[in-house]
Amino acid sequence: MLGCQCRHRGRVAAGSSVKPRTSGAALRVQRGRRERQQQPPPPRPEEQPRLPDSGPVHEVREHREPNELPPGEQRVTPHELKRANGS
Repeated sequence: MLGCQCRHRGRVAAGSSVKPRTSGAALRVQRGRRERQQQPPPPRPEEQPRLPDSGPVHEVREHREPNELPPGEQRVTPHELKRANGS
């Protein structure tokens, strides 16, 4: 008879730990709904941003020529800048 009692004890413990978790989740959902109701409504279609009359704006890409180093000098990497500036 002891073996039967031990098997069910684990189920009771697992079931009792599920209820606080689900009630906590329900409280978080209610709080989220209340917060959402206090926020301003989403913008209406006429309040949405519009394209300029000139059409869509495109990204400008530039190709810059690299600065050549004088012979004998080495390129300075970003982590070496403090030492190069004397700081």
